[in-house]
Amino acid sequence: NVSQTALKQHSILLWDEANKLFYVGCEDIRRDSKNCDNDFNDLVFFIKSNPVKAISKENVPPADDGYDSDGDGVSDVLDEFPNDATLAYRNFIPSEGSFGTLSYEDCWPGKGDYDFNDLVLGYQYEQLVDANNKVKKMEARFAIRAIGAHYHHGFGFQLKTSSSNVQSVSGYSLTENKVSLNSNGTEQGQNQATFIVFENDFKFMNRSKGQFFNTTSTDAFVNPDTVKLSINFSKALSNSDLGAVPYNPFIYVGGDRGKEVHLSGYEPTQLADTSYFNTYHDNTKPGQGIYYKTLTGLPYAVHVGTEYEYPLERKSIHKGYLKFTTWASSGGSLFKDWYMVKSGYRDSQKLFKR
Repeated sequence: NVSQTALKQHSILLWDEANKLFYVGCEDIRRDSKNCDNDFNDLVFFIKSNPVKAISKENVPPADDGYDSDGDGVSDVLDEFPNDATLAYRNFIPSEGSFGTLSYEDCWPGKGDYDFNDLVLGYQYEQLVDANNKVKKMEARFAIRAIGAHYHHGFGFQLKTSSSNVQSVSGYSLTENKVSLNSNGTEQGQNQATFIVFENDFKFMNRSKGQFFNTTSTDAFVNPDTVKLSINFSKALSNSDLGAVPYNPFIYVGGDRGKEVHLSGYEPTQLADTSYFNTYHDNTKPGQGIYYKTLTGLPYAVHVGTEYEYPLERKSIHKGYLKFTTWASSGGSLFKDWYMVKSGYRDSQKLFKR
């Protein structure tokens, strides 16, 4: 029997001779609980020093014998793919257990009701990386949380890298026969790797209540459905090759492939119809690097790195989030936490709750 005093330990420190590093393993459940597995891998992180001898390894037990089955330079105890030399770790963005959020106003270049619930998507990227932390494969998951619109929407995203660096793509939902793909699954006519996840959100989701899906307080909540795109790269790519998450996500509206709506500051793809620029409320100025903003600096799409309560149908986002306009018009420098639950930040009566 293990003494109660010993059960108070919730972390271990081990030395990995093969990789010249320490790693710390943590157990996150009380160890006197019957639900505790005592595996000390609930959180594992690594510590290196330069020079290596700057941290003493005296009295620190060895992690293992340094055995590396696939010969990629990462010992088996640290390698999530010990028998695959092309892969070593998995990275989740924003995290393994959470999704970020993309919200769109589809009346661009007009403002419409500005409720940002015409399409609400959760996103999560899982990167499968090699021993040098370069991405060889990627799983992109998108949860359709809400549709409050007359128009149907296609959705896609674009990476910085060339389409030629993509080996294959699978998992997309193309139902309208309006998108043309290269043999590797990327969209034709694009200089950068562009992926169309779905062409018509109306067909992808079963909206039994008509045009509104999870945007009104009177209709029953419907669990979001999720589409997963699997991407294999022809070579391992650095994150600087791919661009920053959420990459360049966009919708196109009403089956018009050229009517793209992007996050503010993000460039359109090569297939966008630029004749929409500078009409109605749009103030796009490509020569100045200004894209998808109104004359007062407001966006047509919003990215939040977590889940948030988007506005109810026909409730403008600045009425629900009282710091939104200041945040947006400042270029994101003020009230970066505009979506948080804080005093004076929101009118909850104008936000959708499950």
